Formats: sequence, C-alpha cells, structure tokens
Amino acid sequence: MTTGKVTFHGLGNVRVSESVDIVIAEVKVDDVTTGLNINSHVKSDRYTGYTRGTFIPLEYVADFQKIIDKVDLV
Repeated sequence: MTTGKVTFHGLGNVRVSESVDIVIAEVKVDDVTTGLNINSHVKSDRYTGYTRGTFIPLEYVADFQKIIDKVDLV
C-alpha cells in the first residue's frame, strides 16, 4: 500500500477513435518515478472519463519499450 503523495504527469495521448484516447502518464510517489500508467479516456453521451487501465512498474518499463520498438511502422 502506498503511503506517500501520488502524482501523475501526463506524457502524451493517442486518439484511437472519435471517442477514445489512450493516455500515458508517469506515476510519481513523493516525487520519485515509480512507473507508467496507461488508461483509456472515453467521451460519450453516457460516460466521460477514464476506464480501468494498467500500471507498469519502473523496473519493467524498459521491457515494455523493447516490445514497442519491435513494431514495424512500414
């Protein structure tokens, strides 16, 4: 359980549809980076806000980056 001050610093977002953005934020506890938070943000008539996302601890961010680097954008 986290007992320190938790803050989120938005790094960027990607629009995946008219009503959904993927938002990536750096998570800090007491001003120390602990990982990344990846969420969907939905905008609709019935609901506007974040859906359940995922947290990637700092020690696994490099592994996540290696997977992203494998994407062939051609």
